[in-house]
Amino acid sequence: MRVLRRTDVTHLAVAITLALGASGASRTAGAQLDAHVSLAAGPTSATSRTIEGTSHGWTGEAALWLSVPHLPVALRLDGSVARFGERRQSSFCLAIVAGPCPYTGYRDETTAGTLSLTTSFHVSRVSPYALVGVGAYRLATTETRYDLPCDPGYACILPATTDLEHHDTTTRFGVSAGAGLAVRVWRAELMTEVRYHSYSWHGHDGHMVPVTFGLRF
Repeated sequence: MRVLRRTDVTHLAVAITLALGASGASRTAGAQLDAHVSLAAGPTSATSRTIEGTSHGWTGEAALWLSVPHLPVALRLDGSVARFGERRQSSFCLAIVAGPCPYTGYRDETTAGTLSLTTSFHVSRVSPYALVGVGAYRLATTETRYDLPCDPGYACILPATTDLEHHDTTTRFGVSAGAGLAVRVWRAELMTEVRYHSYSWHGHDGHMVPVTFGLRF
């Protein structure tokens, strides 16, 4: 059996001391890291993907804020889902032609995950902040084509039957920037924020601008 020498004991004591010191430092750093969660929702506008124009809808998002006390910067990781109302593209029947009238509806949905750097300033209970970040955007469009009965000389009315439904999904990377305001009320903060997202969409730049209202805990 090997007998421990004095140098071995010394080295072991040093190793234990260093391990305990690193563990204590890790616990101290963890204790000094603030984490907050926010939930928000609000109206959103976005550029159209399949036809010219702008879509309007709603966004819901959840975010995790990580910061060190007394520092004006923080990391923010958030996920959001934006859904937009159906955009319609229809034709008119000619006076000399009777038959079905084509009608196409487009429904868009964007799911995003972003990582941002935020900076804030505290004035009493009010904290204005700004953020900039990068993220991944899952863009989905459902295209539905309807055939409608249409009398000669009259415009098409609401869809009656679904002829064809097509789903198109792609993922793109992009950047975002925005600004907001947080107001402390008891143990939570009321928040309002406007944010601009930009990403590549079928070879063109796409944009999304949510205006959200929520709470941070």
